[in-house]
Amino acid sequence: MIDVQPLLHRLFLDVSTDFLFGSPIGVLGPELPAESLDFLQSFSTAQRWLTRRREAGWTSFRYDYSREWREAYSKVHKFVDQQVERALRETEKEDRLVPDEPGVRKRYVLLDELAKQIRDPIALRYQILGVLLPARDTTSRAVGNALFQLARHPQIWQRLRQVSLTVDSESLTFEKLKSFVEFRYVVQETIRLIGPAARVVRVAIRDTILPVGGGPDRKSPLFVAKGTTVSLGTWGVQHDADIWGDDVQEFRPDRWKGRKVYWEFVPFSGGPRICPAQQQVLTHTIYMLIRLAQKFESIENCDPVLEYLQKFTLGAESWNGVKVAFKKAS
Repeated sequence: MIDVQPLLHRLFLDVSTDFLFGSPIGVLGPELPAESLDFLQSFSTAQRWLTRRREAGWTSFRYDYSREWREAYSKVHKFVDQQVERALRETEKEDRLVPDEPGVRKRYVLLDELAKQIRDPIALRYQILGVLLPARDTTSRAVGNALFQLARHPQIWQRLRQVSLTVDSESLTFEKLKSFVEFRYVVQETIRLIGPAARVVRVAIRDTILPVGGGPDRKSPLFVAKGTTVSLGTWGVQHDADIWGDDVQEFRPDRWKGRKVYWEFVPFSGGPRICPAQQQVLTHTIYMLIRLAQKFESIENCDPVLEYLQKFTLGAESWNGVKVAFKKAS
């Protein structure tokens, strides 16, 4: 038996830092480097305080004097600022950016690409943090929540395993991954049912008028003043029986067969402000499930509590973790 949830958080922190900074932070080994452990703990602590501040609304100032909060975000900023300093230094000379120059970094590193456009180190810090947060947590929670459900629906795991055995793992390209509809249905149903996010929050940067939403019938124009917080409750839409049927609270991936969804399924928001990590989250989640299904014959739930008890920070995950046992294929 193993609780895979903390391991998934570590895995995708390494994956995210590798993609964003050019090298993983190294939190998967049996012995964590002191600097990596310190960052991991500070990152998790800062997230908890971010959640409290967000939920507090305009009264969030009362947390400004928390020593734990200040120490946590300061350590996160220090680590990211070191990476930002490196990226700004290495992209300072234009001749280093010529693609055919010998010794130039060929690999795509997001921070380096952003540094070519954004030279303000503080602005660059917050741009990269805006990607790091969802890149780690959204993916790890999506995989964890999917395994939580599959451990309680072993027959679906068997279907996924049969599909996974038809493909060579070396041919799992981005385009190939999009063709595995059975896995996509499982991921979409997981996200619909239990997250990893339940709402999208935006703040109006100027006075504006929404075309509908006002008046007694909510069909009249609605004025939104600058500075107003607008919260989109995706959880409510994704649990609406009028849209998904009377079994809306059940985990049933087959409901996605032949279904075309538009604004009734927007876990990553939509339009020009759609989450930039959407494809990364879906691709990594599907890839992870395929590789696990190829390697393990079955998955078994080891948690005596069958119900999903939600723990919510910046996203939803199981309060009890994801305690499962995998049976290796003979």
